[in-house]
Amino acid sequence: MTDTNAPPCKLQTLPSGESAAAFIEGKPGAWLGVVGHTALRATLIAGGLYAAGLRKRVIPGALAASAAIELFVLSWVALKRAEFERAD
Repeated sequence: MTDTNAPPCKLQTLPSGESAAAFIEGKPGAWLGVVGHTALRATLIAGGLYAAGLRKRVIPGALAASAAIELFVLSWVALKRAEFERAD
């Protein structure tokens, strides 16, 4: 049963999206956030790979997967920013 008196859930952006936006905007030091989120994501992916039994190349696999995801995030932010600037 749903509580109809509960306040609506506010959606927020993911921290990696915020660091990607700062990087795309050229804010000084923003690359640290991108690297940090990529490393954190790689750690989470590595845990999943290890738990799944893929233990031979956990670190390279996790880094590659995390880098691919970060590249997607950066591309998405750049595309959306370009669309927003064209709309103005």
